[in-house]
Amino acid sequence: MTDQRPISHPSGKRERCIVHMGLNKTGSTTLQGWLQINRAALRDQGIWYDSLEPHGGPHLSTAVGWTIYAHSQRTNYVPGGWQAQSYRIRSRADLQERLDQFLTGVEATFPPHGEGTYLTSSEHIGAGIKNVPEMEKLHNWFATRFSEVRYVVYIREQTDWVASAYVQAVRSGTTDSLDAYIERFGLNDYHALIKKWRGVAGDENVDVRLFDRAAFEGGDLIDDFAHAIGADASQTRRPSRLNDSMPLYQLHLLLWTSRLFGKAIEKLGLIRAQRRFYSRNMPFLFGSKRLRLSPEQAARVRAMNADSNEALRALAFPAADSLFPGASASQSPRSAPGAAAAIPQVTGQ
Repeated sequence: MTDQRPISHPSGKRERCIVHMGLNKTGSTTLQGWLQINRAALRDQGIWYDSLEPHGGPHLSTAVGWTIYAHSQRTNYVPGGWQAQSYRIRSRADLQERLDQFLTGVEATFPPHGEGTYLTSSEHIGAGIKNVPEMEKLHNWFATRFSEVRYVVYIREQTDWVASAYVQAVRSGTTDSLDAYIERFGLNDYHALIKKWRGVAGDENVDVRLFDRAAFEGGDLIDDFAHAIGADASQTRRPSRLNDSMPLYQLHLLLWTSRLFGKAIEKLGLIRAQRRFYSRNMPFLFGSKRLRLSPEQAARVRAMNADSNEALRALAFPAADSLFPGASASQSPRSAPGAAAAIPQVTGQ
């Protein structure tokens, strides 16, 4: 499937585009909140950000539009599940219509020629686009319209990532144990993903950044991201804390009710309602301890990712001793055999 709309200025590309592609569980919601509330201030600095949200009718949002466009590379691809329902896509013809609407809307948010950098953000790009043809489809769309296309991606140490991702999965109704979740999702091969994107966009155009307070510019995620996109965050507003983790007791309650009543809760659409009930009515009832992997679980996740992390360190951070030097569980089992013992034991399974 192709972009059937004419290119407005085929011989006059805009100068620069930055694509923030996540990854998921690396503060993307907070960064998007910061971008949204500071749109005017950032435009004064030459950064043009406009996130497209559904506004009556089946319009694609920025959050999913880019991945659906990339996936349309697949023969006979039509989105399914909630995407098909939400955006009323039942056929390739529907898909083409939605994509034309989406891409036209995106181009309407571009800065005037020579007046700024276009910025888009969707963690679904990093999480959902895994093969080279789809990466090429998305990159070629940007490269046709901009002289320079850069990608900013954050990666998070895998033991921290899997704990955060498991909490999100429980929020969404999973009944898996933490051990089962680790077996399915504990391997997070950043090296393979980054190597593919570099092959598509060029090494110099993929900015790999660590989701690690010790590595952030100024020790702050927003300051670090602002530095990456060439903005000054010092005079901007900060969003409220968004998409925060939940206390361990809430996690247990959600997991318990999902296991007992999951089908009924899902059928009645009550997953969000029960989550809101726990967070609003019992926020401090049993303390605020968060989920952490046990030493054994952390060691297992590190072992699963050790080779990939070392390969990415050599590729993107050759001067560093390890890929995640500031993370609580960043040491590989070979370099720090006792590191896992420093992580508190939590029976979050």
